[in-house]
Amino acid sequence: MPKHKMQTIVITISNPKELTQGTSDSFFNPLVRPLRRVLENGVIGRITYVLYQELNKPLRTFGAFCYTPGERLLFFPGIVKRRLRWNSEGKQKIEKFNLPTDTLIDHFSLEKELDKWHITLLDINGEKKYPLRKYKTRRYQDNSLFWFGLSVKSPYVLDPTPRESQFIFPSPETDSERRIQDIIKARDGAIFSLISLPDGLTLNVDEYLHFEVLVTKDKRGGIDLPQFINFPTTPPSLESSVGMETQLTVRTHPVRLQGFPGSVFIVVAKHKGILSNEAVITSPIE
Repeated sequence: MPKHKMQTIVITISNPKELTQGTSDSFFNPLVRPLRRVLENGVIGRITYVLYQELNKPLRTFGAFCYTPGERLLFFPGIVKRRLRWNSEGKQKIEKFNLPTDTLIDHFSLEKELDKWHITLLDINGEKKYPLRKYKTRRYQDNSLFWFGLSVKSPYVLDPTPRESQFIFPSPETDSERRIQDIIKARDGAIFSLISLPDGLTLNVDEYLHFEVLVTKDKRGGIDLPQFINFPTTPPSLESSVGMETQLTVRTHPVRLQGFPGSVFIVVAKHKGILSNEAVITSPIE
C-alpha cells in the first residue's frame, strides 16, 4: 500500500496574558494533553481550564476538564511529576507501583452516572499501561458527589501556565485539515477559571494545599460545603499524623463546563501536615 505523505502541524495556543509567562512546546503540558485526545478520538467536547492563583505570583495550572460526547467527565491534572508510586486504603500501604519512569498519569475519567471513576496511565508513546481499578464517588446529603481530592506540597508542584502553548504533531497530509478543525472546535470558546485560597491566604512551611472536586447531576449556582473535608491526616499520605483542624477557612469555586447538564465545584483549602510525596490523590474509601 502507498504510504501517506506526512506533514508536521504546529498550532500555537494563546492563554490569558495576565500573570502568565513564556512559551511551552511540551506534549505533556495539561493545557495541551486534552488536544492529544482530539487527535486520537476526534472531538472530545469543549475544554475548561482551571488555573490556580496565588497572590502576586504567576498562575499555575490545576488542570483541564471536558465533557465528552460519550457523557463522561475527563480531568487532566496539572501535576508536574505525574508518576504513580503507590496506592493505599485507610492507613495501610497496600500496593506499590514499580512502573517504568515514562508511565505517567494522563487523566481521570468519571462515568456517565457519576458513580465511578478511574485513572488512565500512558507511556511516552501514548499507549495505555497498567489498568487500574475503578473507584467510587461518595454521595453527600444534598446529593452532591465527592469525585476526588488532590493535595500538593506547594503551588510549585502544579505546572506553570505559559502565555503560549505550541502543539506540534505529525499528520497525514490528507487528514490534516480535519484534525486542525477538530482541535479548533475543542478550543472554541474555551473557559478559563481561576481558583485560589480564601482571603489572600498563603501556605506556611508546615502546611499543604488541598483541592476537592465535587459534582452534581443538576445545575446549581452554589453548593453547601460538606461537613467533612477529605484532608489527608495520616501516613502513608503524610510523613506523620496530624490532628484534623476544627476551624478551617475554605473557598468553593463553581467551574462552568460546556455541555455538562450538572455542575462542578472545586473546594480550595490548606491544612497542617507534610505530604510524603509532592502530590497525593484522594478517593472515597468503599
